[in-house]
Amino acid sequence: MENILKTIDKYRTLIGIILILAVLAGGGILLTKGEEEEEIEIIQPENKPEKQEFIVVDIEGAVKEPGVKRIPFGSVVDDVIIAANGLSEDADWERISREINKAALVYNHSKIYIFRKADRDLLIKPITSDLYSSPSSFNECSFKQNKINLNLATKEELESLPLIGSTLAQRIIDYREKNGFFSSIEGIKNVEGIGEEIFNKIKDRITVE
Repeated sequence: MENILKTIDKYRTLIGIILILAVLAGGGILLTKGEEEEEIEIIQPENKPEKQEFIVVDIEGAVKEPGVKRIPFGSVVDDVIIAANGLSEDADWERISREINKAALVYNHSKIYIFRKADRDLLIKPITSDLYSSPSSFNECSFKQNKINLNLATKEELESLPLIGSTLAQRIIDYREKNGFFSSIEGIKNVEGIGEEIFNKIKDRITVE
């Protein structure tokens, strides 16, 4: 025992230095660990933007329950018709199938009108840009809607063109039913009674697209 105490006393200074280094090393490890934890701390934002899930659309005309409908984002016209409990008995099925694209995407605050049979004598045109299109395409949509589509127009719509009366309007319809859709507006000159003079009067008001 006496020899052990003498050995400890002999190396007391060295042992003290070793203990001090051990303490400092341990503190350094703790300090480094604390700094690393502080560096990887993540602060979550308080106001996280929410994804739009629903839109509101106004549907009127030949549907069983017209009015404003709240539908899921990304819906199409057919979804809105379903939300309105389907088409009513007075729906003009022929005109709907010809002029309404039920697969078209609808946007928030859109207005959709479904044709009734009683509307056959009326030329209905949208007065806003948001029928099925986004507000950014306002000019393009308005320009196209102001033109008469030779392949889709009703007799009444064709009669609204300059120099096109009831007889010529019916001839245009008969021609496209027999020969198919017009591939260009110039094709209307193939209809009996429509020559260069009439074509020049209406060419800026007709389209085939």
